[in-house]
Parts: sequence; structure tokens; C-alpha cells
Amino acid sequence: MPTIENYGFGRITIDGQSYTNDVKVFPDGVEPDWWREKGHVLQPSDLEDVFNHGPDLLIVGQGKQSRMKIPADTQIAIEENGITLRSAPTDQAVTMYNDANGQVIGAFHLTC
Repeated sequence: MPTIENYGFGRITIDGQSYTNDVKVFPDGVEPDWWREKGHVLQPSDLEDVFNHGPDLLIVGQGKQSRMKIPADTQIAIEENGITLRSAPTDQAVTMYNDANGQVIGAFHLTC
């Protein structure tokens, strides 16, 4: 599982590589430049690749000030795929991700 070494507003470092756009972190690598259909609203369609990987846990960093929202229909879609959702401001979500065990995917909004 990739290790997140550092997070600061607008920048995240994973296994020595820095990224300045939102990312998804899969057990086998990083999807850089993650863009959502509705920007600051996480939709089920934004997570199709997550659903295809079938993790036990999805950790979502909602941004430094938690401005990215996770609507009820997205939460339901995650649960229907047998995935536990944990979300928090991105700095806290990074800690959750690094402390997690098992099949884990992280999705991190880096700014607001």
C-alpha cells in the first residue's frame, strides 16, 4: 500500500512523488489528477474505479476545510458495494489512511 508522507494545502507526497491535484490512492498506485463530475460534490460515478477494485474501506479527504460534500446517494452506493466509508478533513483522512489495514483506497481533495 502506498504511504502518504506529507500533506499540506494543495500538495500531497506519496512514496516520494508530490502531487498538486486531487488524487486517489489504490493498493497498487496513485491515480493523479482526480477530477469529479460536480467538483465539490462526490458522486457515485466518481467512484466507479473504486467500486471495481472492491476495497473493504474507502477513506475520503474532503479538503482542508471539508468543503467537498458526500451526498446520501453516494454514501448509499458505497455501502451497496460492500465498502465502509470514513471521511474527514484531508489532514485527518491522511492519518486514517496511513493507519488503516486491509484493502484500503484513499480519495483526497487537496484544497478547500
